[in-house]
Amino acid sequence: MKKLFFALIGVAFLSALSLSYFLTARDAHTVEFSAPAITEVGKGMLIGFTVKATPGSGRVLVNIENAFYREDVENSIKKAKAIAGDYLGLNPNGFDLTIELKSSQKIVGGESAGVAFVTAIAAAMSGKKIRSDVAVSAAVDERGNALAVNGVDEKILSAIELEKNYFIVAESQTILHEQTLSKSIQIVRVKNAGDAIKLMVE
Repeated sequence: MKKLFFALIGVAFLSALSLSYFLTARDAHTVEFSAPAITEVGKGMLIGFTVKATPGSGRVLVNIENAFYREDVENSIKKAKAIAGDYLGLNPNGFDLTIELKSSQKIVGGESAGVAFVTAIAAAMSGKKIRSDVAVSAAVDERGNALAVNGVDEKILSAIELEKNYFIVAESQTILHEQTLSKSIQIVRVKNAGDAIKLMVE
């Protein structure tokens, strides 16, 4: 009788573990997106990332096997997580985030991907996706305001080469060759990260 009792307990325990794994796997959501960047020789490029949101305790896990994340990018990710949670009305500490680089670029630096991270994290947390025809290059402050960045002309050129239809920048962004570039891509100015989420997340 005792053996049967412990056997039933064991089955129940394994079933609970299986159910927990199933729910976690089901609730996990991964988003792919590209963040414009400038190479060491001053050329624009789009760097591919994935962000996976899983129910958890608020950890941010970065795949360090394929990239070195500079401190300014780590700060952008922390801000982006808080801003995305605030926009969605969700507790960001209820999710674990896994960020992975999908590019040959080994060093990732600069805060110009701030708004891109906000939109990707918001999409991952809400189980949605990022529009593939849009790119964005703007930093973000603690209040979610979009800020101007460097090298945006070169970044827009790289987006045009990859046949993007829209390029989002901060409201205050200076674009040296905007008149020429806007003939090949629609340049959209946003005041804050929330505006970018409305345009990019679907």
